[in-house]
Amino acid sequence: MVFAAVLRAISVLEDEALTTQFDRSVLEPIFVGRPYAELFREFVPQDLFAESFRQSVAPLDPERPFVSRAGRRVQWFDGSGPTFEFERALGDAQNRYDKVLASLRYTISDIAHDPGIRPRLLEMHKRGMKDWEILSILSNIAMGIRLDAPEDLPLEELRSRGMALLDKVETEADALPPAVFTDELLSAHAKVYLGAFFSSWQLHWPPSVDYEGAEKFLISRFRLRDVDVPHQDVFGWDQDDAPLDP
Repeated sequence: MVFAAVLRAISVLEDEALTTQFDRSVLEPIFVGRPYAELFREFVPQDLFAESFRQSVAPLDPERPFVSRAGRRVQWFDGSGPTFEFERALGDAQNRYDKVLASLRYTISDIAHDPGIRPRLLEMHKRGMKDWEILSILSNIAMGIRLDAPEDLPLEELRSRGMALLDKVETEADALPPAVFTDELLSAHAKVYLGAFFSSWQLHWPPSVDYEGAEKFLISRFRLRDVDVPHQDVFGWDQDDAPLDP
């Protein structure tokens, strides 16, 4: 059970997919777990387990901070992720360009060279983010602003409204001002997008993984910062002052 719990804590596979990966023939010979009550009766003398004795024993160095010295002993595997398909990844990138560049056509044109947001966009670009990832983050921010949905809105209804916004071609009058894309929102939605990217590949986010670890995993195993398709230079990385075609 401990072995299974550890795998559940670190695996990105959904429960059903993870279960099918177990080789039970290997685990069965070493499975020796017994009920706690039986183990206590067998190995713990009654006087030692007496409640009064246990209550009289203080915790071992309760004030001493615990710092694990365990290293990263499991060798990193650089192969493709368990659900990754290269052709699908290309299609996903193309779809993000098609959807976001239409639904934010004027907004992107306005913010691409805005002096308030430009440095942050450049930082994201230099970190290796592809344009479709940056566009997806901007799209999620814009969607949250435009939806302004109540907290009790059913998830299916929220998803339906969001998809409708993605399918709507933005007009100049609908464009959002660059000022709404704050550093706080960009930072928060960059993390939110990692979670969305996980879900898009039918992956489970392990409770033991932080955002830095998840990002490293997606870069290495799902080519997050590698896959791209030909597209317009919407942010004008090479020519900061180049006009964009809305």
